[in-house]
Amino acid sequence: RMPNTYVGLPFMDVDKEKVVSEKLHEAQPRMEFIVEKIRERANGAFMRYLGRWKRINSRLLGEAFVRKLVTDRCFHVEESLCVSCGKCVASCPVGNMSLDDDGMPQWNHDGSCLTCFACYHNCPRHAIRFGSVTDKKGQYVFDPKRA
Repeated sequence: RMPNTYVGLPFMDVDKEKVVSEKLHEAQPRMEFIVEKIRERANGAFMRYLGRWKRINSRLLGEAFVRKLVTDRCFHVEESLCVSCGKCVASCPVGNMSLDDDGMPQWNHDGSCLTCFACYHNCPRHAIRFGSVTDKKGQYVFDPKRA
């Protein structure tokens, strides 16, 4: 289990700090075990966390989620807050962003966006928005010191 970072639906927000700490604390021995299995080149699935309603979440909701919500179309920048630092662009794992001639973030709209919210969470001024859904929601960036 990892800290919740998905903020793209009205009823979802980042975890509270106490929950984040608990999840990171629980993850440490699991990660050590998984690293050992990788070193051993072991085959199989180890220590999977399937969660509640796995079939409904993965098959029914997951399919609809990918079809409708995995997109960069809803992202925009609140220009009055943006300082053109480029952290959003640098954090995008698929290179789906760039800065325009005025230094404002823009999305490529090429289908590569994972809607991972890295751009949103890494913005130091909270200038990245996903429609109006992310208004007043938290941000999360992993801090190894917290783990």
